[in-house]
Order: sequence, then C-alpha cells, then structure tokens
Amino acid sequence: WTLGGQIGAATLSVREKTGEKKVDIAAHSMGGLATRVYTVLPLYADDIRKIVFLGVPHAGVPLAKGFIAGLVGAIQGDEFADTARKQQLPKSSFLTNLNDIPVVSAIEYATIAGDKLSDKWYLKFATWLIDSRFVGSPAEIISDNLVGVSSADYLGTCYQHPVSHSDAMGTSLTSNSDVVQAAMNLFQNKPTGSMECLPYEEVLENAPATPFTDTQFTTYHNSLPA
Repeated sequence: WTLGGQIGAATLSVREKTGEKKVDIAAHSMGGLATRVYTVLPLYADDIRKIVFLGVPHAGVPLAKGFIAGLVGAIQGDEFADTARKQQLPKSSFLTNLNDIPVVSAIEYATIAGDKLSDKWYLKFATWLIDSRFVGSPAEIISDNLVGVSSADYLGTCYQHPVSHSDAMGTSLTSNSDVVQAAMNLFQNKPTGSMECLPYEEVLENAPATPFTDTQFTTYHNSLPA
C-alpha cells in the first residue's frame, strides 16, 4: 500500500510540470497493482484519465507459490521483495482486499497481456512445469512466462500480444515496439490491431482436464478461438 503513495507523488509531479489536470498511466506488473492502490486511497486526487495495464497480475502469480520462489526470497533476506512475492500469491489477503474494493468508474481501463512463453527452452519448460502443478487448469498457462492472461485480463478491454513479461525472458511488454504503439493507440482510443483476450470462463470450458506435453500445449493454444 506504501507504493500507492509513490504513484500519487509521481502523478502530482507530472501534473505540475505539464499543467494538465489528469494523466494517463501505462503500468507494468506490480506497478499496475500500485496504481490501483493509489486510486482507492483517501489521498487519490482524481487525477488519472486512463490506465493501460501491461501484464499486471490482478489475480496473482502462481509461480510465486513455488518452493524455489520462496527459497530465493529467504536466501536474499530482502523482506520487502519477499513481501511483494507473498502479496502476489493468488488469493493473498492483499489481492483479495484490493479486488474487493470497487474500481474508480471515472477512470478508463485497458489491458495488454503477453501470451508468448520465452524463446529460451528452459524458461518455457520451467513455466509449464511449475504452473501446471499450481494453477489448477492448463488454460492458465497461457502467459508471458510469469503472469497468466487470465490474471492480467481483469479490468477493461484486454488485448494479447506475443511477448514475454520482461526482457530477461525475450521480447517483452515494456520493450516491444508493437506493444508501445498499442498502448499509445489505447490512450488515443484507436483500435490496437491486437487479438482480444478470451473470456476466462470460455477458456476453462475448453481446457483439457490434465496437464499435457509441450507439443500438446502449443497445439491447444493455437486452436483457441480468436
């Protein structure tokens, strides 16, 4: 919740420099959650016009449940980083409380979700292996190697792009020129030319009952209706 105050300070700084009453925000990953926090705090100054979320884990990150993720947090001894990991656990008290608060209706929302597993075979395999153990449905493995489309697709119109979550995993939501252009189009209310995210329920209805091989996953992913 502390990060929400930092978002407020940033928007104030931009407004003072530009003279604008409201700002547009492109928020990536945890930054999107921090932006949402700002909008529900008493200090919110009604100063956001539109938010475009880029791979924001509104419903959590299954990978944060993993033994390795917890072990890394313990080894690092970084209490702040490990707190952030725990907050991004699906159904964490942080996410539950945030998602129970009504969104600010005056703000326009849009989402761009990455749906490309990393080009690096070991990261792709690790994502499939760990996610398939924790998410409960193979459909949720459609992700950017960290945040599933079903978690990112929470507020506003959602569009998918074949990119990863961060540059460490390949072409990402923050560096891909098509994503940048799509975000700008959304701010200007222009069509993005992207594929719309599927409704979560529709994906689950068509999902296989058990985890499957990498080849089967690719075939299933490509067969989903546009």
